[in-house]
Amino acid sequence: MNTYVMDVRKLQLIGGSSFMISLPKNWIKENTLRQGDEIVLSVDGRHIKLSPKKTVEGDKKKVHIDKIIKYDDEFLFRFILSLYLLGFDEIVIQDTTITPRIAVKISEIVKKLNGLEITHASDERIILKCFTASEMDSTTLIYRMAEIVTEMMDSIDNALMFRDFREINSAIKLEEDSDRLYYLTTRYENKISKLSSESSDKLVAKALEEIADSLAELCLKITEYNMDTREFLNLLREMRNLFQSAFQAYIDKDIRSSESVMNNLKKAHPRINEAPFPLQETYRCMKMIAETAFNDAIRKSVIEYL
Repeated sequence: MNTYVMDVRKLQLIGGSSFMISLPKNWIKENTLRQGDEIVLSVDGRHIKLSPKKTVEGDKKKVHIDKIIKYDDEFLFRFILSLYLLGFDEIVIQDTTITPRIAVKISEIVKKLNGLEITHASDERIILKCFTASEMDSTTLIYRMAEIVTEMMDSIDNALMFRDFREINSAIKLEEDSDRLYYLTTRYENKISKLSSESSDKLVAKALEEIADSLAELCLKITEYNMDTREFLNLLREMRNLFQSAFQAYIDKDIRSSESVMNNLKKAHPRINEAPFPLQETYRCMKMIAETAFNDAIRKSVIEYL
């Protein structure tokens, strides 16, 4: 059983610009550490958690599945996706009903999930392993998701501006990338967090994924909307600018910029409310990002004040 011990150590200044703190000798012995071994620092606001690197790397999550109750396409996808999102590094499926056709189905699902690969497949056993890079983090992932949203808006803009509807296909393909990145972000956050509450990055990732879905829906029905092209383009460009401002406010955790974005979104609402439904959904998600940015900015300022 793990023993919780509170200890107080003094911070020491060395070399004029660096700080050092000694570690308990018993903790060093219990973790069989030696000089030169690496320690992982997990920073969470005002708290720092120290873990031996070899322990972190060895802490792989595995799951063994003896029976999958259904093998239809939809259920199988949801089942494997759930295991992936829960952060398992290795998934072993042991089932006498596995057939080559089922193995092919699983292979197609794996292609949609970043880092997941089939490492073994036989008549009764399939092993999936996730080789996601350990240095990946949710901030990197949501940055890319935000880029995808901007690229999708630009593709729609070009399609209407230059009557080049090949750009529509480009936007739809980008939406598939957004889905994969959302799954990976959720997996990463679930893997590092022991709390059931939603992190800000997970909320923003979900909003970005839903924006990409809405823009893909817009692409599929764009010829059906009875709107003046110039009016539509002006609105799309306004929303693009608002989106970029909202996302940047989230990254910066700045109160003034996030409040400014929220006010600008409020002013734009009457125009967007008359737009096609996918743009209304895009607006709703942009507002969610701006609100999350504001809440995080307040939280940051309170912590700094304390």
